[in-house]
Amino acid sequence: QKLPWDYTPFNGLSDYAPFLTAGIAAGGLFSGADNYKVQAKRDRYVTSPGQGLGGTADASQDPCYHKTCDTIQNINIVAYEKMVQGAAFVIESLARQTDLKAWLYPTT
Repeated sequence: QKLPWDYTPFNGLSDYAPFLTAGIAAGGLFSGADNYKVQAKRDRYVTSPGQGLGGTADASQDPCYHKTCDTIQNINIVAYEKMVQGAAFVIESLARQTDLKAWLYPTT
């Protein structure tokens, strides 16, 4: 869909850390947390589907991250739909692997 994206470090600082610690493969999609969005990132995302939904520069990407206001009423529906589509694509791609275990845990 040629949506804007940014690399996000997979550094074990979230709920997936225990899986990594136990040697279990983990992955995911990231839509923002408590880090700040710079102007260039805001400008890149504002032109994506759901125009006008690029967020606010120099502000937390998700001001409700891990707070009581982090509820279903606080969802950006366009971003949510894109994340669900992305997750579905990954799940289908994994399901199509002929040997998923070997793909997830290569010996070389």
